[in-house]
Amino acid sequence: MSKLYSLVIVLLVVGLVLVGGIWLYNKIFSQTTKMEEANINQQIPPEPKLPPTDLNLNTNQPQLPIAPTTTEPVVSETTTTTPTSTSAAEVDKSLKISILNGSGILGQAKKLADTLAEAGWLNTTTGNADNFNYQNLTLHYQSNYVAVAEELKKLLAVDYATITLEEKVGLVVPVEVVIGR
Repeated sequence: MSKLYSLVIVLLVVGLVLVGGIWLYNKIFSQTTKMEEANINQQIPPEPKLPPTDLNLNTNQPQLPIAPTTTEPVVSETTTTTPTSTSAAEVDKSLKISILNGSGILGQAKKLADTLAEAGWLNTTTGNADNFNYQNLTLHYQSNYVAVAEELKKLLAVDYATITLEEKVGLVVPVEVVIGR
């Protein structure tokens, strides 16, 4: 009778462990799925098609619009013209941001994506960098999106002491964030 009782107890414990594991697995992956659905369902306006120019010799690369620049006069006792910088209100937070884990520490890209989502940057993708030997935080950006990279740098300076901005030719997204150690 005691062997039967022990067997029943063991089977109950194994069953509870299995049910708990399945519940935890579903809880973790349902949150990831909800974030992915939010990114997929977000309405992103199509990029305008630009006419070809002599400078665009590589037609295999996707065309991105050139970020508008404005100069407005500042009125004082004498009238002078000063270029204005792009403010936080002018930065388009619907642009796609790629977040790559270059530290090798599990979950770093998702953690940063969550931080950006809290600040309104919802169109992010996460993945691993080409290696795990990166140091600090690096923001790669296309030349037309330096204001976006600078805005992200301001936001992330709270959590990262050293942030490097680097213009990178050939990016498929406007800004790529690489997390280092």
